[in-house]
This record gives sequence, structure tokens and C-alpha cells, in this order.
Amino acid sequence: MLELSVKVININLPSNHPILKKWGPLYGYSWFIQQIKNYLIQGKSRDEAIISAMSDCEQKGFLAEFLREHGTEAVNMLFTEFDMEDALEVRYEEGRNEGIRAFILDYLEDG
Repeated sequence: MLELSVKVININLPSNHPILKKWGPLYGYSWFIQQIKNYLIQGKSRDEAIISAMSDCEQKGFLAEFLREHGTEAVNMLFTEFDMEDALEVRYEEGRNEGIRAFILDYLEDG
């Protein structure tokens, strides 16, 4: 049997983990994600938040090379990630509504 121990590191920007100071690209990524969250809190749409955060990164020089080479892929990935979260929430609600509907129909048939 194999036993595995894994150390989990919080790389969210407010954590101020020392690794964020040591490795610039990781700090840039954390800053980028935090900017998206900030824009969402301010009321921007998901798409506006992602695009604004990318623009902020370019202005600050965070992830500059990565965004030049892979910017479109990164945006598409983020849109997909957030779309997946939305899709799972919709799926949950639809399943819940279907369950309620089935319960009501069963109740009416038995009553």
C-alpha cells in the first residue's frame, strides 16, 4: 500500500504566502484571479471582469509573456471554467425542479 502526504498551499493573494514573493509568475496569476474577483464584486459581468483583469495584468506587466503567447487560450479557458460552474448550478436547479414536479404528480395521483 502506498501512503501519500500532500502539503496544500493557499495561493490566494490575501494569504501572503512566502512562495508568492519568491515566484513572480505565481504571484501574477494570484493577482490576476484576485482582480477578476474584485471586478465581479463591483458588479461587472464575468466576461467584463476577465477582460478587465487581463488588461490590468498587461498594464502592470504581470504574466506579460504568457498573455502575449497564450492570451486567447487563457481567456477561453476562464470562460469555460466559469461556464462550467454556471452549468453545474443550472443542472442542480433543473434536477431539483424535476424532483419537486415528480413529487407533486405522485401526490396528485395518490390523492
